[in-house]
Amino acid sequence: MKRRQLAKRGRLGTFSVTTRAILGLLGLLLTLPPPGTASTLTFTNFVHNSTPAVLWDVMIDDATANRFTVKVSVAATSANSGDILGIGFNLAPAYKALLTSSDITGPQVTGTFQHTGSCGQGCNFNGVTPNAFDWIVRIGHQGSAGGLITNTTFTLATHGQTLTSSTFTTLGIRAQSVGPRPNGGGGSAQDTSTTRTLTIAVPEPGSTLLLTLALGGIFALDWWRRQRTA
Repeated sequence: MKRRQLAKRGRLGTFSVTTRAILGLLGLLLTLPPPGTASTLTFTNFVHNSTPAVLWDVMIDDATANRFTVKVSVAATSANSGDILGIGFNLAPAYKALLTSSDITGPQVTGTFQHTGSCGQGCNFNGVTPNAFDWIVRIGHQGSAGGLITNTTFTLATHGQTLTSSTFTTLGIRAQSVGPRPNGGGGSAQDTSTTRTLTIAVPEPGSTLLLTLALGGIFALDWWRRQRTA
Protein backbone atom coordinates (compact mmCIF):
# COMPACT_ATOMS: atom_id res chain seq x y z
CA MET A 1 0.00 0.00 0.00
CA LYS A 2 2.77 2.37 0.97
CA ARG A 3 4.67 1.60 -2.24
CA ARG A 4 1.57 2.41 -4.30
CA GLN A 5 1.16 5.74 -2.53
CA LEU A 6 4.81 6.62 -3.13
CA ALA A 7 4.51 5.64 -6.80
CA LYS A 8 1.40 7.76 -7.14
CA ARG A 9 3.14 10.72 -5.55
CA GLY A 10 6.08 10.24 -7.93
CA ARG A 11 3.77 10.24 -10.92
CA LEU A 12 2.01 13.40 -9.70
CA GLY A 13 5.34 15.08 -9.07
CA THR A 14 6.58 14.18 -12.54
CA PHE A 15 3.35 15.37 -14.08
CA SER A 16 3.59 18.67 -12.18
CA VAL A 17 7.15 19.29 -13.39
CA THR A 18 6.22 18.34 -16.94
CA THR A 19 3.19 20.61 -16.92
CA ARG A 20 5.24 23.53 -15.65
CA ALA A 21 7.87 22.95 -18.32
CA ILE A 22 5.27 22.80 -21.11
CA LEU A 23 3.52 25.93 -19.90
CA GLY A 24 6.86 27.71 -19.69
CA LEU A 25 7.79 26.79 -23.27
CA LEU A 26 4.35 27.77 -24.55
CA GLY A 27 4.68 31.09 -22.76
CA LEU A 28 8.04 31.64 -24.45
CA LEU A 29 6.52 30.85 -27.83
CA LEU A 30 3.79 33.44 -27.25
CA THR A 31 6.37 36.14 -26.45
CA LEU A 32 8.19 35.69 -29.75
CA PRO A 33 7.44 38.32 -32.41
CA PRO A 34 5.66 37.15 -35.56
CA PRO A 35 8.00 35.26 -37.90
CA GLY A 36 9.36 37.22 -40.81
CA THR A 37 11.51 36.62 -43.83
CA ALA A 38 13.22 40.02 -44.03
CA SER A 39 14.75 42.72 -41.91
CA THR A 40 13.45 46.23 -42.58
CA LEU A 41 14.85 49.72 -42.07
CA THR A 42 12.38 52.61 -42.05
CA PHE A 43 13.03 56.35 -42.19
CA THR A 44 10.68 58.74 -40.38
CA ASN A 45 10.56 62.29 -38.99
CA PHE A 46 11.57 63.98 -42.22
CA VAL A 47 12.74 67.59 -42.12
CA HIS A 48 10.40 69.22 -44.62
CA ASN A 49 12.06 71.85 -46.76
CA SER A 50 8.90 72.48 -48.73
CA THR A 51 5.53 74.21 -48.56
CA PRO A 52 3.17 72.45 -48.31
CA ALA A 53 4.77 69.41 -46.66
CA VAL A 54 4.46 65.89 -48.04
CA LEU A 55 4.45 62.92 -45.67
CA TRP A 56 6.58 59.99 -46.82
CA ASP A 57 6.71 56.24 -46.25
CA VAL A 58 10.24 54.90 -46.70
CA MET A 59 11.29 51.29 -46.16
CA ILE A 60 14.41 49.32 -47.07
CA ASP A 61 14.41 45.52 -46.78
CA ASP A 62 16.61 42.52 -47.54
CA ALA A 63 13.84 40.13 -48.62
CA THR A 64 15.51 39.46 -51.98
CA ALA A 65 18.75 37.50 -51.90
CA ASN A 66 21.82 39.70 -52.42
CA ARG A 67 19.66 42.83 -52.91
CA PHE A 68 18.45 45.70 -50.75
CA THR A 69 15.02 46.90 -51.88
CA VAL A 70 14.23 50.60 -51.39
CA LYS A 71 10.56 51.61 -51.38
CA VAL A 72 9.51 55.27 -51.26
CA SER A 73 5.94 56.53 -51.48
CA VAL A 74 3.66 59.39 -50.51
CA ALA A 75 2.04 58.30 -47.25
CA ALA A 76 -1.66 57.45 -47.34
CA THR A 77 -2.17 59.97 -44.53
CA SER A 78 -0.51 62.83 -46.42
CA ALA A 79 -2.83 65.68 -47.42
CA ASN A 80 -0.37 66.65 -50.13
CA SER A 81 1.24 64.78 -52.97
CA GLY A 82 4.35 65.16 -55.08
CA ASP A 83 6.15 63.78 -58.10
CA ILE A 84 9.25 61.92 -56.86
CA LEU A 85 12.27 63.07 -58.85
CA GLY A 86 15.31 62.00 -56.86
CA ILE A 87 16.23 59.89 -53.81
CA GLY A 88 19.56 60.48 -52.11
CA PHE A 89 21.20 58.39 -49.43
CA ASN A 90 24.37 58.16 -47.38
CA LEU A 91 25.89 54.79 -46.57
CA ALA A 92 28.21 53.06 -44.13
CA PRO A 93 31.82 53.57 -45.34
CA ALA A 94 32.41 49.87 -46.07
CA TYR A 95 29.26 49.62 -48.19
CA LYS A 96 29.90 52.94 -49.92
CA ALA A 97 33.29 51.68 -51.09
CA LEU A 98 31.67 48.65 -52.77
CA LEU A 99 28.56 50.10 -54.43
CA THR A 100 28.70 51.06 -58.12
CA SER A 101 26.20 52.59 -60.53
CA SER A 102 25.50 49.23 -62.18
CA ASP A 103 24.42 47.86 -58.78
CA ILE A 104 21.37 50.16 -58.72
CA THR A 105 18.38 49.08 -60.80
CA GLY A 106 14.67 49.82 -61.00
CA PRO A 107 11.96 50.33 -63.64
CA GLN A 108 11.67 54.07 -62.94
CA VAL A 109 15.39 54.77 -62.46
CA THR A 110 16.66 57.19 -65.12
CA GLY A 111 20.08 58.00 -63.68
CA THR A 112 22.50 57.56 -60.79
CA PHE A 113 24.80 60.24 -59.38
CA GLN A 114 27.64 59.83 -56.90
CA HIS A 115 29.08 62.23 -54.27
CA THR A 116 26.82 65.12 -55.23
CA GLY A 117 23.77 67.17 -54.33
CA SER A 118 22.34 67.16 -57.84
CA CYS A 119 20.74 64.50 -60.03
CA GLY A 120 20.32 66.40 -63.28
CA GLN A 121 17.93 69.02 -64.55
CA GLY A 122 15.54 70.31 -61.89
CA CYS A 123 16.84 67.87 -59.28
CA ASN A 124 19.07 69.18 -56.49
CA PHE A 125 19.28 69.53 -52.73
CA ASN A 126 20.68 73.06 -52.65
CA GLY A 127 20.19 74.89 -49.37
CA VAL A 128 19.34 71.87 -47.20
CA THR A 129 21.32 69.72 -44.79
CA PRO A 130 22.85 67.54 -46.00
CA ASN A 131 23.12 69.11 -49.45
CA ALA A 132 25.16 66.23 -50.88
CA PHE A 133 24.78 62.46 -50.75
CA ASP A 134 26.91 59.40 -51.43
CA TRP A 135 24.38 58.47 -54.12
CA ILE A 136 21.30 60.06 -55.65
CA VAL A 137 18.96 57.93 -57.75
CA ARG A 138 17.02 59.89 -60.35
CA ILE A 139 13.41 58.82 -60.80
CA GLY A 140 11.49 59.70 -63.97
CA HIS A 141 11.93 63.09 -65.65
CA GLN A 142 11.42 66.76 -64.96
CA GLY A 143 7.85 67.85 -65.51
CA SER A 144 4.77 65.81 -64.77
CA ALA A 145 3.44 65.30 -68.28
CA GLY A 146 3.81 61.55 -67.84
CA GLY A 147 1.85 61.62 -64.58
CA LEU A 148 2.92 61.91 -60.98
CA ILE A 149 5.29 59.28 -59.60
CA THR A 150 4.04 59.01 -56.03
CA ASN A 151 5.66 55.65 -55.25
CA THR A 152 8.79 53.99 -56.56
CA THR A 153 10.95 50.95 -55.90
CA PHE A 154 14.53 50.16 -56.80
CA THR A 155 17.17 47.68 -55.61
CA LEU A 156 20.86 47.77 -54.75
CA ALA A 157 23.37 44.93 -54.70
CA THR A 158 24.31 44.10 -51.11
CA HIS A 159 27.91 43.01 -51.78
CA GLY A 160 27.59 40.76 -48.76
CA GLN A 161 26.61 43.60 -46.42
CA THR A 162 23.98 43.05 -43.71
CA LEU A 163 21.07 45.43 -43.26
CA THR A 164 21.68 47.30 -40.00
CA SER A 165 20.71 50.71 -38.66
CA SER A 166 23.99 52.09 -40.00
CA THR A 167 23.95 50.57 -43.50
CA PHE A 168 21.89 53.57 -44.65
CA THR A 169 22.40 56.63 -42.44
CA THR A 170 20.59 59.47 -44.23
CA LEU A 171 17.87 59.62 -46.85
CA GLY A 172 16.66 62.57 -48.91
CA ILE A 173 13.71 62.96 -51.27
CA ARG A 174 13.50 65.54 -54.05
CA ALA A 175 9.99 65.99 -55.43
CA GLN A 176 8.32 68.34 -57.89
CA SER A 177 4.68 69.28 -58.51
CA VAL A 178 4.03 69.36 -54.75
CA GLY A 179 0.53 70.34 -53.67
CA PRO A 180 -2.85 69.04 -52.51
CA ARG A 181 -3.99 65.59 -53.53
CA PRO A 182 -4.71 64.10 -55.96
CA ASN A 183 -2.91 66.11 -58.64
CA GLY A 184 -0.30 68.05 -56.66
CA GLY A 185 0.59 71.63 -57.46
CA GLY A 186 3.47 73.96 -58.22
CA GLY A 187 5.62 73.38 -55.13
CA SER A 188 8.78 71.35 -54.61
CA ALA A 189 10.24 69.23 -51.83
CA GLN A 190 13.79 68.66 -50.58
CA ASP A 191 13.10 66.54 -47.50
CA THR A 192 15.71 64.69 -45.45
CA SER A 193 15.78 62.25 -42.53
CA THR A 194 18.32 60.53 -40.31
CA THR A 195 15.68 58.95 -38.02
CA ARG A 196 15.60 55.24 -38.73
CA THR A 197 14.19 52.12 -37.13
CA LEU A 198 15.53 48.63 -37.76
CA THR A 199 13.28 45.57 -37.43
CA ILE A 200 15.19 42.29 -37.40
CA ALA A 201 13.62 39.26 -39.08
CA VAL A 202 12.70 36.39 -36.76
CA PRO A 203 14.49 33.22 -37.91
CA GLU A 204 11.92 30.72 -39.14
CA PRO A 205 11.37 27.85 -38.84
CA GLY A 206 14.32 27.52 -36.44
CA SER A 207 12.72 28.93 -33.28
CA THR A 208 9.46 27.04 -33.73
CA LEU A 209 11.32 23.82 -34.56
CA LEU A 210 13.41 24.04 -31.39
CA LEU A 211 10.31 24.60 -29.25
CA THR A 212 8.54 21.69 -30.95
CA LEU A 213 11.49 19.37 -30.31
CA ALA A 214 11.65 20.49 -26.68
CA LEU A 215 7.94 19.85 -26.14
CA GLY A 216 8.22 16.48 -27.86
CA GLY A 217 11.14 15.52 -25.64
CA ILE A 218 9.23 16.44 -22.48
CA PHE A 219 6.19 14.43 -23.53
CA ALA A 220 8.41 11.44 -24.37
CA LEU A 221 10.18 11.63 -21.01
CA ASP A 222 6.85 11.88 -19.18
CA TRP A 223 5.50 8.84 -21.04
CA TRP A 224 8.65 6.83 -20.25
CA ARG A 225 8.42 7.67 -16.54
CA ARG A 226 4.76 6.74 -16.43
CA GLN A 227 5.52 3.37 -18.01
CA ARG A 228 8.15 2.63 -15.39
CA THR A 229 5.85 3.51 -12.50
CA ALA A 230 2.72 1.85 -13.93
